[in-house]
Amino acid sequence: MACSEVRCNGIPDTIDANPDVGGYGIIISFLLTAWWTLVVVLVTFNFSDSFPSEKKNDLDHDMVYCARKLEKYAGHPLRFLEGQISRETVQKITLTLSDQQLITGTSIFIAIFAHMCDITQYHFKIAYYLGAASFLTHQATVMIVSDLLKDFPLRRAWRMLWVMAIFAFVFLNNLVVYSPDFRDDSGLSVLCVFPPKLSVIYYPGDKVLLILTSIFWAWGLSAVVRDLFPELLSCLRKLFRPLTPMLEKAFGIISGQGIYLWAQEREKAADPQSASKYMWRLLRAILFPPIVLSFSFTQLVSSTVIDLFRILTSLVATTLGTSRGKESDATVDGDNVWNFGQIMSIFLLALPLFQALELLYEGWHARPRKGQDIGLDVNDSTADLNQPTISDRDVFQFSRVVTHETFRENPASTASSIVGLKERLYGSLAFRVWMRCLVLGITGVTCLVCTGWFGKQVVL
Repeated sequence: MACSEVRCNGIPDTIDANPDVGGYGIIISFLLTAWWTLVVVLVTFNFSDSFPSEKKNDLDHDMVYCARKLEKYAGHPLRFLEGQISRETVQKITLTLSDQQLITGTSIFIAIFAHMCDITQYHFKIAYYLGAASFLTHQATVMIVSDLLKDFPLRRAWRMLWVMAIFAFVFLNNLVVYSPDFRDDSGLSVLCVFPPKLSVIYYPGDKVLLILTSIFWAWGLSAVVRDLFPELLSCLRKLFRPLTPMLEKAFGIISGQGIYLWAQEREKAADPQSASKYMWRLLRAILFPPIVLSFSFTQLVSSTVIDLFRILTSLVATTLGTSRGKESDATVDGDNVWNFGQIMSIFLLALPLFQALELLYEGWHARPRKGQDIGLDVNDSTADLNQPTISDRDVFQFSRVVTHETFRENPASTASSIVGLKERLYGSLAFRVWMRCLVLGITGVTCLVCTGWFGKQVVL
């Protein structure tokens, strides 16, 4: 149905109420379930063996080891469930929460696009935040439930189609929100800036943010595709298998590894008292920082930790953005009326929580008797650290497993010529401390960017 005349001249003094989008009941239910879902994933990742070990690389195992060391001070968050829940139970709980995020994200986007004639820019921004929160947390849950769905192509297919639909909504909303004519405190219709004009000139100040956020949303989609359909990644590896030796050699040259090893051999062959020996040693010292950076880059790119921290910081940004919007002068009193729709949304979104509690109770009720082997020990702080696995996410398949003192050598490494160099690097406490500080630094900077400390607020 065609919209009536839309007035885009001037700014209305008031904003029409829309409690189905900007009401406290809607916002609380969306954000509460999103945070609850993310907390479940984070606790599972750090403290439970239910998180697939093959999705963790060296950096992930090291961060898990650091988290489990905190048990001395804070205790084990899953201690009260010790021996009472199975991996299948955790996956079912996460799958319930995962599907909930798909439903909530789709519903809010359908609500705003079905009422494009009436939706204001103020409410459009709130809906964007809520839908983004659902899309973000769904990305986190897929990491756990992908194993549960791997034998059911149809289940994966319809969820993937749903994810593609939410991604399309988020991507389109992203173009609108970063339009220079968009004002999140305005009562003007969103049709005044819709459809967005895809022109570099049209985005003079926000084109960098637009490109950055678009890349991150595409990153999130690719992460879901990778976890739901690992067959695609396997096909790509088979397709590029003939190029693997050449790519590894090129990577070794670009990162300086090849030249470093050559200089190392030349140094060993040089006369101990000759000047050339010191020259080769100096060359190695110059090349060592780029090698450290290259190893750091491969670890970061293929780690689950970076994905989780990206989701965490973005969820913080969506929560703060929604809160600031409700506290601004543009707040609409009519949005805060607790009508039937808002109250019902809270109870409907609480249903998955009760389902999760039921699954926990069933797991506790069906717990094995004393002396039975359950195959899972959520209290074992070294469970993930003693399994020599290769991460499916590792771009170059350069993977080792962190133990209490060092990194265990991976016999399946394809980089046999640099095993000694990598073993020395990964076995260094300084390198592990460097990686931990790097992760924390990236997280801190991302939080500052997402929360608007450096200008406009960004959701990655």
